[in-house]
Amino acid sequence: MTKQRLHSAMAEVDLLTRDELEQSLNSQMDVWLREKVRGLDIMRIPFVPITATGATVQLFTTNDSTPWGPEQGDIWMLRRVIVKSNVLADTAKYVLFRGSTPSDVGNAYSTRFLLDGIQPPIAAVNQPVPPVIVVGASPFTFVNTQPYTVLVSVTGGTVSAITVNGANTGAITGTFALTPDSNITVTYSVVPAMTETNATANTPAVPMGQNVNVGFYASTKSIFLLSGEQVYSQIAGATAGNQYYLEGEAIRCPAEMKGKLL
Repeated sequence: MTKQRLHSAMAEVDLLTRDELEQSLNSQMDVWLREKVRGLDIMRIPFVPITATGATVQLFTTNDSTPWGPEQGDIWMLRRVIVKSNVLADTAKYVLFRGSTPSDVGNAYSTRFLLDGIQPPIAAVNQPVPPVIVVGASPFTFVNTQPYTVLVSVTGGTVSAITVNGANTGAITGTFALTPDSNITVTYSVVPAMTETNATANTPAVPMGQNVNVGFYASTKSIFLLSGEQVYSQIAGATAGNQYYLEGEAIRCPAEMKGKLL
């Protein structure tokens, strides 16, 4: 410290030097930083691969004995969860659950324990079936009266020419696409078989859930696991023989220090 007088008639005043001021201001900073993170830890879900035997797979239930969740006296803040497949292009989907008894399969996979459905299911879309073609006298002309493109197949018989919208295809058999109001003419001596199908494929139903190999990230400070709870998952549309496993990270905190997570 240095001593100075504000006035010659006044007593001396002790003033901190620059180094002393910086030391005084920062002396407790290290203590504060250590206290801020004391008791916090990063937890990771253990790697447990499960081989699918059917379209539905349940992770962290009866097929393995490794629970994933806080022990007595701890609280975990969930940061990220992902269900992975050993096949990168796997189209299966997963849903997350949170509860204390995932081994109770009959009750564990209910909306009561649902953590996040992630995406709603998509219903199957079945395309309309076009009518049967009744082949008339040669040359027979068929017109697509449907509001969608159809595929017309010509097989069998003895065919000499096939034209589409008046243009000769050079073929005497095959499958031809007809847009709405287009026509096909078949010239024959022995009647062939003609069938039509919708050119647009049916769309299968898509189950609820997130695509495997795509992570679920919890919103900031929004999902907590109390002691005795754990995260588990159900996979729909799995491929038998593929391996699946649940992975993720959480921040662990003793229950008496839960204010650090709030």
